[in-house]
Amino acid sequence: METISQVGRAGKERFMPLTLLRPGEKATIRTIAGKDDIGCRLRAMGLVEGTATELITSDRNIMLVKVGECRLALDKGMASRVIVAL
Repeated sequence: METISQVGRAGKERFMPLTLLRPGEKATIRTIAGKDDIGCRLRAMGLVEGTATELITSDRNIMLVKVGECRLALDKGMASRVIVAL
């Protein structure tokens, strides 16, 4: 499983957890940390490697993200497992 400390720069892309995006920022999903039930659930919801995403809004506990033509609400614990590239 990838940890946050392993997330960084590769070439010109900046890798970070989805939780660090600002509203309106667009990114591409690079990996989902973990092969457990949560990782499988995120993939089933459409959060798969190579997919474009955009953070719509975020509060203390919930993030609203756009994935394709869908909007998904994720708690920050789940969103922190989605690693994106700007």
